[in-house]
Amino acid sequence: MDVDPLKCGQQTPQCLQCTRSNRLCPGYQRDYVFVQVNPAAKAIRPTPQQNSSLIQTSHHQQLLDNFYGHCFPDMRGPFGGKPWLSQLPQMTIDTRALKASTLALCTALVGRSTGNKALVHESLKLYTRGLRALQVALQSPSLVRHDETLAACLVLAMYEISECPARHIAGYYQHCRGLFSLIQLRGVDAHASGLGHQLFLAIRVHLILYGLGQLKPSFLAEPSWMDKPWQNAAKRPFDRIVDCMAYAPRLFHQLQIYSRLPYAEKEPLMSSLMVEFECLDNTLQVIYREMEDTVRGPMYWSILSKDHDSVGDPMKGSPFPLAFQFPDLKTAANLMALWATSALLRRGWNALYEDLRQGSFSGMVVVPRDVTSVVSKVCQSVEFCLNETNLMFGAFVASMPLAICKAVLQGDGRHDRRGAWITEVLERLQHRGVRIVKYQ
Repeated sequence: MDVDPLKCGQQTPQCLQCTRSNRLCPGYQRDYVFVQVNPAAKAIRPTPQQNSSLIQTSHHQQLLDNFYGHCFPDMRGPFGGKPWLSQLPQMTIDTRALKASTLALCTALVGRSTGNKALVHESLKLYTRGLRALQVALQSPSLVRHDETLAACLVLAMYEISECPARHIAGYYQHCRGLFSLIQLRGVDAHASGLGHQLFLAIRVHLILYGLGQLKPSFLAEPSWMDKPWQNAAKRPFDRIVDCMAYAPRLFHQLQIYSRLPYAEKEPLMSSLMVEFECLDNTLQVIYREMEDTVRGPMYWSILSKDHDSVGDPMKGSPFPLAFQFPDLKTAANLMALWATSALLRRGWNALYEDLRQGSFSGMVVVPRDVTSVVSKVCQSVEFCLNETNLMFGAFVASMPLAICKAVLQGDGRHDRRGAWITEVLERLQHRGVRIVKYQ
């Protein structure tokens, strides 16, 4: 009988066909039977289904544990809350969609972390399986509103951030649109407690940034969605920072409308926008001071940068000779998000200031707000995030604030050196599990 050279031979511990193809043997992932390796031995009956299921569950848990060990550092700190993804190894997963999705993401990240190309290659098959399982769940009346269906969609979006298999950001955007639809379908009360609440906290920033990129206001900035999900828990500093970010899609959408108005109709909208930009930026400073009062000692301090890989002018040197250190990665994540959001809001304020400076609006007197200082603080924080002790998660922490700062500086020739530095660091993040930055 002819043997397909590409088909798995279902041998244990691994088959010759998979070994020659330099891939992870799929016999260890789903619906396995064990085939006797010794040619002289008599054939045995397939392993009963319950034993196969047991082996599959064991393998799944082992992979989740490896994922946690390779990706997440010690996240203890004064500002509470662990990343939702870091809790996957302790979760009981009941649905095929979430199981397949987590296998895909964990396989990809462990593969990248260990340099195992076979695992990375195999993760794409698991991702495809996760997409199919999610599609089935979305068509099921009993599963479409299930927490694990929402979780599977988030995990698949994270896979797009990590791998970007189509080499285009469209796949990630498609998942963002799916998350928008699912959250709206489930309703605000479904996100007030338990897993639904944890997922909402993790998803919200993705959807806000997606809306900002599309200049589309969303329901997430409506009062009920800003309050009801926290009816059973106090907001963390990060949640309050994201609150300020949540208004940005609407404000920048209005700023776009403002730019197209006839000169005579601009002043009322200009005044209201400036008030909102200023109020939100001032709120961030209040949050910063409250965070400062929460901790003992400084929230960050400066050291000489040890990063010799970043670009710099041979004559002028690095744009950031000093780097920041933090008590923990959680503090760094909070402050970087705060500074990046402040940079975004100040960019909006300054766009109005430039228009005001070139015209005359009832004697309005305003001054520009300092964007450079907060962007520089984000950049000076990156070295800490990319320290080996912060594992792969440090790169994810750095990617969002850096991407915001890159957008803030875009088109401003005064910041060419900083912009080039950010672009170079984002390229380095591709090798730390954040490949989507190449296609943004």
